[in-house]
Amino acid sequence: MTDMQSVLIVDDDPEAHRVFRTALRDLPIEFEAAFDGAECLEKLQNRRYDLVLLDMVMPNVAGLDVLQTADAINLPLPIVVVCSSITERNVIMQALSLGASCYLFKTDGTKKLRETICEYLVLTPPQPAPRDSPGDAKVSGGTSGAAAREVPLDPSLIVPLVDTSFQKPPVSSGLPPEIATLQQAMAYMTMKRLSGILKLRTPFGVGGISYEVGRLKTVSFNNVHSIDALEAIRAVGTTALWLE
Repeated sequence: MTDMQSVLIVDDDPEAHRVFRTALRDLPIEFEAAFDGAECLEKLQNRRYDLVLLDMVMPNVAGLDVLQTADAINLPLPIVVVCSSITERNVIMQALSLGASCYLFKTDGTKKLRETICEYLVLTPPQPAPRDSPGDAKVSGGTSGAAAREVPLDPSLIVPLVDTSFQKPPVSSGLPPEIATLQQAMAYMTMKRLSGILKLRTPFGVGGISYEVGRLKTVSFNNVHSIDALEAIRAVGTTALWLE
């Protein structure tokens, strides 16, 4: 893919904009910036973007306000919400239920950021880190990802399971052939305003993510739910995806 794709970065911290741009500068991406939710909404109504990186915590018009307004005026946007900590679990689930496709943590680092953006825009991930980037830089702060999240992943969520009721996915997955990852599948459900259940298989069990008209409703994995289930799935990865 050679055409430039457009990404809107929405964050009230100029340093976050710098880190995003540095991390993604070697991709065929055209950047625009918004420094608060009001500016973001104005831009969204005047231009269509291929992707929006939306900070959740901003003064005046916050990230959830942007999502609620976009939902009310029927703007089908591929939005990745950017959060400071796993402790924002209620905010994350609200954002996903309002039409956000996925979420990132500011402590995930530039490698994870590049991988996520490449998945959404169907680009080949660059291998080396940018020369002036300090390793796998964080979007803000110097705390490690594990420390900043504060709530460690429960090891019991990723204990290998023997699920005798599990059936192999059908030959036709119900998803387009270009959908290769869970993040792409979640974006597809959101953008197409679809209803159904994304079933997934992992090395440690099976789970499902249900949607109603493109809005995430429930998540389950190994008998846990909500953000805990999503974090467990993120940790172990998926080996098969299909839509029911």
